[in-house]
Amino acid sequence: MSSWWGYGGDVVVVGSGRTSLGLFNQPDRARQDGRAARSSDGHESFGPAEAPQALSIGTPLGHSKLPLISAHPRARRPTRSLYSGRRVVENMARLSDHSGGGAKNVAPHRVRPRDSPWRDTMSRVDRREFLRTSTAAGAAAATLTTWPWSARAEAAARVAPCNASAIPPHRVQILYGMHAYADKLSVEPGEEIQFHSSSSVPYKFSVARLGSGIDDPATDQVFETVADNPARLQPIHPGSYVHIEQGLAADAELGAFTVECWVRPHLADEPGGLITQFDMPHQCGFALFLNPGYVVSFYLGDGSTFEQQQLHHTPSGTLKKSMWHHVVGRWDGREKSIWVDGRQVAAWPFAGPLRPGKSALRLGARGDYGEAFRFLDGDLAMPAIYGRALSEEEIKRRRAEQGFKPASGEEVLACWPLDEERGCLVADASGNDHAGRIVNNATWMIGGPAFDPASVPRWADYDPQQDKTRGHGLRLASDDLYDCRWEPSHKVRIPDDARSGFYVGRYEYTLNGSERMYHTLFFVRPKRGAKKPPVCLLAATNTYRAYTYRPFAEVPPTLTWNDYSTSNAPGNPPHYSFYNGHKAGHVCYRLGLRMPSPNSSPYSTSMSHGTEHNYSHLTKADRFTELWLAESGYDYDVITDLDLHQNPDILDGYQVFIVNGHSEYWSVEMRDHVDKYLEQGGNAIVMSGNTMFWRVTYDPNYETIECRKIDAPGNPIAPSKRGESYHSDDWQQGGLMRDCGYPAWPVLGLECLGWDGEVEAMGPFVAENVDHFLYNEPEATGLKEGERFGQNPAGGYPMAGGHEFDVRPSVIMRLQQGPKPEHAPDIEQPEGMDYLGYSIHDWGTAYIIDYYARQIQDKGTLGGEMVLWNRPQGGKVFHAGVIAGGWVLSVDPKFQTMMRNVMHHFGVERNA
Repeated sequence: MSSWWGYGGDVVVVGSGRTSLGLFNQPDRARQDGRAARSSDGHESFGPAEAPQALSIGTPLGHSKLPLISAHPRARRPTRSLYSGRRVVENMARLSDHSGGGAKNVAPHRVRPRDSPWRDTMSRVDRREFLRTSTAAGAAAATLTTWPWSARAEAAARVAPCNASAIPPHRVQILYGMHAYADKLSVEPGEEIQFHSSSSVPYKFSVARLGSGIDDPATDQVFETVADNPARLQPIHPGSYVHIEQGLAADAELGAFTVECWVRPHLADEPGGLITQFDMPHQCGFALFLNPGYVVSFYLGDGSTFEQQQLHHTPSGTLKKSMWHHVVGRWDGREKSIWVDGRQVAAWPFAGPLRPGKSALRLGARGDYGEAFRFLDGDLAMPAIYGRALSEEEIKRRRAEQGFKPASGEEVLACWPLDEERGCLVADASGNDHAGRIVNNATWMIGGPAFDPASVPRWADYDPQQDKTRGHGLRLASDDLYDCRWEPSHKVRIPDDARSGFYVGRYEYTLNGSERMYHTLFFVRPKRGAKKPPVCLLAATNTYRAYTYRPFAEVPPTLTWNDYSTSNAPGNPPHYSFYNGHKAGHVCYRLGLRMPSPNSSPYSTSMSHGTEHNYSHLTKADRFTELWLAESGYDYDVITDLDLHQNPDILDGYQVFIVNGHSEYWSVEMRDHVDKYLEQGGNAIVMSGNTMFWRVTYDPNYETIECRKIDAPGNPIAPSKRGESYHSDDWQQGGLMRDCGYPAWPVLGLECLGWDGEVEAMGPFVAENVDHFLYNEPEATGLKEGERFGQNPAGGYPMAGGHEFDVRPSVIMRLQQGPKPEHAPDIEQPEGMDYLGYSIHDWGTAYIIDYYARQIQDKGTLGGEMVLWNRPQGGKVFHAGVIAGGWVLSVDPKFQTMMRNVMHHFGVERNA
C-alpha cells in the first residue's frame, strides 16, 4: 500500500499486443503540488500548492492512443480521464514484449504522478439531470422524516434511482484486461441488448446461441460479429458516500461552528471523510476526518487553499474498530476542539476566518480536484452541522440521546437522521434544503448507536419498524460498486426468430501473449403471447451472480477454467460477493446486476477437482440439461430467476417446469409462482441440490439483488449481529428460506441436508423400489434393487451426487441434533411421496445440518434422495435431490431412460 496520502494504492503495469498505455514515473512532488502526504505519525499532512502539471499518456507502439471513456458520456479528454484515474496504468519502459505478446511477468510498481488540472467532470447535460433529480429530492425531503418508513422509502425511490447513469465527479479506477456485462439478463426475440465492456487490448466481438457442444464454441450459432474492435478503457468508480449538491453558503463567514456525527469505523487503513465541505487543494472549508490509526482529524479554513497548520488530529487509537462513537468538532470563535463520547480529547487555538467554500458537501468522503475521494469504511448515524458552538452540556446530552433525536434548537444548519432505510435519498431535517443522494448504494438496515443486534431473536416475532431501540444508520464502504455505468460498446438486435436458450456475447483477444475468450452470458426468453413448447427450463441465475467471487477477475487463457482459481485484476478492484466480505471485513449484503460476472461463463468449472472432472454447479450444470433436452427431441424454453420473479403467470401453459443445477437463491415471489403453477396441475422436475435455500430480494428497479445470510455457512452474518439480517428492500427477515417461513419442502417435497466442496466425495444413485412405473414405463431401465446408476458407464465421473443435496423431511427429522428450539418452525413429512432411491456422498469432508442448521457430527454416506411426489394440494414433482442430475444425463443411458419415463408420465413426448 502506498504511503502517499493523496493517492494511495499501487499503480500496476497494464498492456497487451502492440498497444500500450502509461503514465511516466514522476518525482515525488506531493509536498510541492499541494497534495496531501502522510507524515511519519500516519496523519495527513500537506505542502504549499503550486500549479499542477499534466502527465503524458504513453505513446502506443504502432497504434493510435487508447481511447478511454470517462465517468460521464460527454467527458471526452483521454488525457484528462486517464490521469484522473491515477490507478491501473502501464509504464511503457517496463514492457518486456513490444512485438505483440504484451507485458510478460511485469511486476507491479508504484508511481507518484503529479497533479493534473484535468479531472473527470460531469457533462453539462448530465449535471443538469443530476441537479434536477437532486432538487426534486430536496423538495420531497422537507416532510419525509415525519412519514412512516414505507412512505419515506417510496418517495426516495421515485426521485433518486440508486444507480443513476450520472453521478457527481468521482475518483476512478482503471481496469486492466477484458471485462464486460450486458444491460439485460434476458430479452425476447426482436429486442435489443447492449453490451458494455472495458478492454485494454483490441478484440473480436460476436453474439451466439450456445450450440450442441458443451465445451465446443464451434457448434454455436453465431449471428453477429464485429471483427476489429480497438481497445477501449472504461473506468469504475468504487466507493459509497452521500453527495449534498447544495452545501452551506460558500461565502458565509461563520463566527462559531459545530459538526457532529455518530461513527462506527470498520477499517482505517486510509483517510476517510466523515462530514466535509472540503475539496483539495483550493476549496477547503471544513472537514471532520477519520485517519489511519483510528485518529479523528478536524480542519477549518476559509474555503480556499488548504493550510496545513489548520488541520489537527487526536492521538492514535481515539476510536475503536467496529464500535460506535459520538464525534464532535467544535469551534467557539477562539478555540477548536474535538470531542469523543462526550469528552474533549484535544483542543487548539483558532481565530478564523471560517467560510464553507464552493465545494460540495459530502458525508463519508472528501473532495480532490472536484472528485469524491477518500471514502469512509464505516457506519454513520445522525450527522449534523450547527452555526454555533455546542456547549459541553449539549454535547453530553447529544451523546446520551444515542442518535435518536435530530438536531434542534438555534442555528441547526443541516441534520440528516438517515432514517429512510431504503433507496438513495437522504433527507435534511433542518428545513434548509441540504438533501443528499447516496452514490453507489451504501447499506441500510444496520441499526443505530443504541441498537443491540444480538438482542433480535432468530424465530420469535420481531418487527424492526416497531423496535424503539433500533435507531438508524448507514454503512458506507470504499469498495461499494453496484453498477459500472459503462457506455454500451455494442448494441445487438436479437433476431425475431431466435429460439429461447443460452446466449453469449463473446470477446476474443490476446492478453500477455495468450489468446483468450471472455463470455458475457444472457438469455433469450420466450416471446410474450407466443405458443409455448411443453418444457420450461429455469436457469439458476441468482446463484451464478452469488458465486461471482471476483467480478473483475482475469480470465485464464484456456476455454475451461475453475472459478476458484481466478485472480483479481491488477489494482485489486472490488471483489466482494455473497461468499467474500467487503474490504473492511463486513459481510456483503447486496450485489449489482450491471456488473461483470465471469463465473457465469458457460465453460467455467467449480469446486476442488472440478476442472479435472468437468464439474460445475453454475451455467454448465444447467447447460448439460439443456443439451439433453435438445438431443432427446424435447422442445423447450429457458427462463431466468429474474423472469420467474417478475412474472406470476410465466409458467402457465407449460406441461413441465425444470429446476436444475444449483438453484439456491430464491425470492418469495419465485416460490409463490412455482407453488401456484403446481396447484393448478403443473408438473416439476427438480434436478437441483441445496434448492430454495437462501431468501433474496430485488430493489424496485431490478438493479441489485439483496441476501442477508445468517445461521448457515457461506460467509454469514454473525449471530451477534442478527439485527442486521433484515432486508432493506422489504424490511423482512433474511437468511434461510426455512427460517423466514418459506421452506422448500411444502412446494418441492425435499429440504437441504448439506454440502461439500470436494467433487471426489460424490457418488452415484442407488435404485430402490425398482418396481415403480418410473423405472419401467414406457421404457424399461433394467435396474435392479440396490443397483448403482447415475454415473459414467465406463467408470469414474460424472457422478450424480453433486456437492450439495436434498432429502425428505422425514430423514431430516430423524437427524435432529436436539429438541426443536423455542418458536422455531415445524417440519413434517408430506403425504403422497414415492421413494425411488438415493445418491451416495461421503460425509467425511461434508457439512451436514439438521432443519435448524445445527451441524450433524455423525458419519454417513447419504447424499440426495429421489422421489415422485403427488402433491395433495395439486401438481406433481419428480425430485432427484442432487445438483449433478444434468451432468450424468450427458453419459448414463439408464438415467436418461428414467428421465424419459418421467417426461412421459408428465405428458411430454419427444418429437418424431
